[in-house]
Amino acid sequence: MIDTANCVQDIADALNRETHAGSFAAEDAIDALERYADVLKVQDALKEALRDMLSGWLYIRAVHGDLPGVGWDRAQNKAEEALR
Repeated sequence: MIDTANCVQDIADALNRETHAGSFAAEDAIDALERYADVLKVQDALKEALRDMLSGWLYIRAVHGDLPGVGWDRAQNKAEEALR
């Protein structure tokens, strides 16, 4: 999995090289931006999957009630928080 912080740091490093060395590291910056775009695509897909899973989770909870040891509230709260 691609680390967002590393992508942002790579972009900053490329721009910093431009400032200090006088030569633009455009290819490095473009590569870093492309990796960051990939991160955003994955993040969007994960959010959509979580929305779908949460709706199923809420349906199961409504139909079957609280099942012992399942951790309904904990899981539901974390999912809702992640989607904010």
